[in-house]
Amino acid sequence: MGNFSHRKFTGEKGNQGSKGDLGKPGPPGQKGEQGRSSSCPNSNKGDAGSTGSRGPQGPKGDKGECGKSGPKGDIGPSGSPGEKGHEGERGQTVRGAPGLKGDSGVYGKMGHPGKHGPSGLPGRKGEKGQKGDCKESDITAFSVGLQKRNSFPPPGSPVRFDKIFLNENEAYNVESGVFVASTGGIYSFSYHVSVSSKSLRGALFHNGKRILQMSSVRPVKQAAYNVCQVSGSIFIHLNEDDKVWLQILNASQNGLIADETTDSVFSGFLHWSLPQDVYNHRI
Repeated sequence: MGNFSHRKFTGEKGNQGSKGDLGKPGPPGQKGEQGRSSSCPNSNKGDAGSTGSRGPQGPKGDKGECGKSGPKGDIGPSGSPGEKGHEGERGQTVRGAPGLKGDSGVYGKMGHPGKHGPSGLPGRKGEKGQKGDCKESDITAFSVGLQKRNSFPPPGSPVRFDKIFLNENEAYNVESGVFVASTGGIYSFSYHVSVSSKSLRGALFHNGKRILQMSSVRPVKQAAYNVCQVSGSIFIHLNEDDKVWLQILNASQNGLIADETTDSVFSGFLHWSLPQDVYNHRI
């Protein structure tokens, strides 16, 4: 490289720069010495300054000790009466011991006769009396049979059993075939009839109503003459003049017979008669 010659050049003064930022405060200086007292004649104490503004409230102080009790005050005026309370429960009644019997008083004058009182209750039932004698007129019983000529009786009417074995008081009517009760009571009736050739459908009637059915069915392969029996019995209550009889129900089922080898019997009797007062009550 070539040699250069060094020259000093002076430039023009530049414009003033802007103000710099405020610097940080420096540390406090040391305390100065106390000044000397002035001998000025007008160095008296100045007037008191005005009262400054009230500062903020300080913190709450500690609780003080309890003071001594004050003297008792005067009695106040009486208050107004309160409301009525609820009624209390009833207490138990304690009965005292009976007192001593007093002396008998003086008899008073006899009063007027009182009114007739009501009738008393019925007395107790008396003992059962002795059994009375049975009178012949009280006996009611019959037992009748069917004769051969009346075999296969017509249906729809009472069967006429005209062979009399027993007929006390003529209670059974042979002509009509109907039994008529001579008194009210409990009666027993029974029948034992023979059936041949056909089946049998019949019934015991009481005042026109069936009360006991009787039936017998003849097997298809049964012999032409092979007799069987049908029986039945019953207890019923009858009033005076009630009627009872046997009756065939169907002509095609009417095998009722009687002959030299078999019988058909109808029987009945009074088992227990009712006393007249009981009889009148029932009817």
